[in-house]
Amino acid sequence: MTKRKKVSRRKSKQTEQLSIMIPQDRSLITVILDATPSSWGHRSIIRDSNDKTRAKAGKTSAGPAKFVAVISSTLVFLLAFSCLHRENCAVVIGVAGSETAILYPRKGGESSLSNAVHDQAEMGGKVNARLLRDGVRLGATELIARCAGKMSQQKKEAENQSADETAKAAVTEMKEGAAIASALSTANYFEARG
Repeated sequence: MTKRKKVSRRKSKQTEQLSIMIPQDRSLITVILDATPSSWGHRSIIRDSNDKTRAKAGKTSAGPAKFVAVISSTLVFLLAFSCLHRENCAVVIGVAGSETAILYPRKGGESSLSNAVHDQAEMGGKVNARLLRDGVRLGATELIARCAGKMSQQKKEAENQSADETAKAAVTEMKEGAAIASALSTANYFEARG
């Protein structure tokens, strides 16, 4: 057997091994992100309190995680997923209270949902890191602002219905102040990071 035949057999075995290890099918991952302002505001208050206590003892922070850290971790996870196969697609859905929105891909533009799902040759890769980061951050900010506005409106309506005791109980349950504070701090954070 000639040297050329040996080399081609080795290459074909290597190619065969690689094709077994690398999945040939593209995948779609959907991440649902809970961005309810009252929950994250409450977690932030707990985290700040724990951080102050731990700082006095000379220890570092131990959580719970803040919303900004969860978004950053989600983005890293989605980028790692997109690196597994160049045709992999990602969708991020945000939920805040009774509001729901698709955070990525954003409606319209080069990274719209129809472009991400349908096979288009000119797309190249399916997940654009910059569009993913900007879409998730902007979408989460908009979603939180809508939810906080709706919660504020519900509180005003409940105050107007003073005869209905169940409405008052629901208002106290909403933790409205934490919701607005969380929405504003998240919006300011993403605006500052631009």
